[in-house]
Amino acid sequence: MSEYPARISIGDRAMSRVVNPVVRRLLRSPVHDLISGSTVLVGVKGRRTGIWREVAANYHADGPVLTLVSRPGRTWWRNVDGGQPVRAVLGGIERTGTGEVDVRGGVVRIRITLNPAPQVATPVHGRQLWGTWFRATTFGEVVGFGVPAVVAPLVAGVGLWFVELPVIVVAGAAEGALLGLGQAYALRRALPQIRTRDWVRATAAGAALAWLIGMAPAVVGQRLWDQSPPLAVALAVLAGVLLIGSIGVLQWRVLRGHVPHAGRWVAAMAGAWLAGLLAFATVAMPLWHEGQPAVLIVAIGVLGGLVMATTVAAITGLALVRLLPPPAQGVSSKSMPYCAGPRQRPTALSAWPDTTPVSGHTSALPDAVWHPARDGRDSEDTP
Repeated sequence: MSEYPARISIGDRAMSRVVNPVVRRLLRSPVHDLISGSTVLVGVKGRRTGIWREVAANYHADGPVLTLVSRPGRTWWRNVDGGQPVRAVLGGIERTGTGEVDVRGGVVRIRITLNPAPQVATPVHGRQLWGTWFRATTFGEVVGFGVPAVVAPLVAGVGLWFVELPVIVVAGAAEGALLGLGQAYALRRALPQIRTRDWVRATAAGAALAWLIGMAPAVVGQRLWDQSPPLAVALAVLAGVLLIGSIGVLQWRVLRGHVPHAGRWVAAMAGAWLAGLLAFATVAMPLWHEGQPAVLIVAIGVLGGLVMATTVAAITGLALVRLLPPPAQGVSSKSMPYCAGPRQRPTALSAWPDTTPVSGHTSALPDAVWHPARDGRDSEDTP
């Protein structure tokens, strides 16, 4: 292998330092399923330094055998050849195995044979689940609510409802996506079979619908009231029910195949959002006044959002704990992997800008995102 120079481009190094930390943390988190269907985290031990380093790369799975591709100019795979031990975080589970390397035609194929997966531990429940849910939901909602809190004052002066309405609805969808991501982080510790994408999409769609309903009175409210006050009142009540129930109903569609009596989640979410909106109004409305600077308006909105977020998180966390049955006795939940097991079906390797075609597939994360050694000498462990 000495015929191949150990060169790492500036682009590769920049990608390693920017992308690799994010990908590594994501693959080790409960929401790893966003990318773990095609991306694995491989740990290799330097032959000279003995330092373990981690590489994130796309893979093709055939049972316990993973196939990765790289290029001769890279260095990490040289520590895998000859049946060397490797570690792999696949599907949220850390496993061990051995590696072999085949270099042909300027393409490097790395075959990793994984040992059997460890025992799956008991899902989290009770206070541990409530605490994780409360923190993750509060964080997701506070960060998410910041999007419409910033966008709304910026478009408020446009004066064109057909511009303001779609912009704010999109901002509301962003709020829902961030909230859903935070909730999925906690939920998958108890229900790893719930897909993060499904939960985020449901929450984002529910939030967008809620913002659309909430903005409707500003568009047609006064006109409708002038024409028929009883109809306006009736529609306002219906809109209120839809507003507080939109997220819960769409999340229920995700839960219903995994949790008994999932319909109770709709009532719990509706009650939590009603309490949260009342808390927001109690805090924010008295502080808002006409003519205030935009910065102050946003700050008050964020404060109200924080109060709303903690209220919703506390109530829905209690509801979730009561909804889920206690887990069966088993391994401590503190060591629980974030999914029931790795996906063993073959998965196509998605294309990234810097790719190497191999048998109809491509490598990604520029074939492997390198975690440099402490001294920064990436090629130190190459033979």
